[in-house]
Amino acid sequence: MSAPTRAPSREPGTAPPASEPASRAGRAGSGVGGSPRRPDGVPKVTGQFAYGSDLWMDDMIWGVTLRSPHAHARISSIGIGIGAALATAGVYAVLTHEDVPGDNRHGLGRTDQPVLARRLVRYQGEPVALVAADHPEIARQAAKKIAVSYAPLPPVTDPVAALEPGASALHAHGNLVRHLKVRKGDPHPPADVVVTGEYRVGMQDQAFLGPEAGMAVPDGHGGVDLYVATQWLHVDQKQICSALRLPPEKVRLVVDVDTELGLIKVVELACAQDVGKAMHPQAILGQIHGGTAQGMGLAIMEEIQVSGGLIQNPSFTDYLIPTILDMPPMRVEILEYPDPHAPYGLRGVGEPPAISSGPAVAAAIRAATGLDLPRIPIKPEHITDPS
Repeated sequence: MSAPTRAPSREPGTAPPASEPASRAGRAGSGVGGSPRRPDGVPKVTGQFAYGSDLWMDDMIWGVTLRSPHAHARISSIGIGIGAALATAGVYAVLTHEDVPGDNRHGLGRTDQPVLARRLVRYQGEPVALVAADHPEIARQAAKKIAVSYAPLPPVTDPVAALEPGASALHAHGNLVRHLKVRKGDPHPPADVVVTGEYRVGMQDQAFLGPEAGMAVPDGHGGVDLYVATQWLHVDQKQICSALRLPPEKVRLVVDVDTELGLIKVVELACAQDVGKAMHPQAILGQIHGGTAQGMGLAIMEEIQVSGGLIQNPSFTDYLIPTILDMPPMRVEILEYPDPHAPYGLRGVGEPPAISSGPAVAAAIRAATGLDLPRIPIKPEHITDPS
């Protein structure tokens, strides 16, 4: 089964497209304040850009989520209509919280959000049930047959009122998630004029051009390969493993190469290294992570630009190197086979992953594209125009 193709916008861990500056300050001629052409701009405004919801494979099953119409309510019953939904031609499954095999909780900072609501819904649109069918419209119509009985509760819409005594409680412990006190400097500084006030500003959030969607492909061995639009690959993997009760090696996010735009995203790295004797395991992990970052940078990012005999990117402001946001999740295996000729049996740690990770990333890109790609860094134009 071949992997789907899509054209994602640039995310952490992607190499800059052909028309995008190769450094953070811009290539010579563009510089700070320049306006390079976005490689995904034209496809987006013309409707040709492929989002997560556009992913496709043969014999694919589509999922639809039944969501709460209430901002705050208690669920009295959820089973009515499930049989009718399941009896709909083309429907494969109807899932509720009872069908979550692992931990029915997720969340970025705190795991306090149900994967599927059980007794209580805490916001309008909270997922309650899932319907899987061979066509999205069939799944939508089947979801309408599920009757969930709600007992509405007072919604909590104001953060100050939420802390008042008697406020409607969203959680058993109340509405206070965390109280973080910050005290710095003189609490009563001398001044000619002292102004005390309360100020409120509106919340601002990013507006997605496409829906948050993705595709899961079973591997036939109890695992799953995920194709998702996300900036939190390692967090997504951790939460999915917890909900599905699967070990990390069973939930894979692999190298994703967009052959139309040439975008490269390294989504997982694995490294096994013989360190001889692990005298300080945490320091060794840091060395391996750092060396691997250098190797990945050499493979798809770092390049010294020379024009007229002068280096055009002489500082880290101009020279593109991987940051913590660019690094994918890593699986590290520390092996200990002591060197009989070295003190304490130690072996070198920092350099080996820097030497091996670059060719590993390049080999993965070659395998994904079928191209020779004999030089590094591998740029988008090497993929889109290999000639």
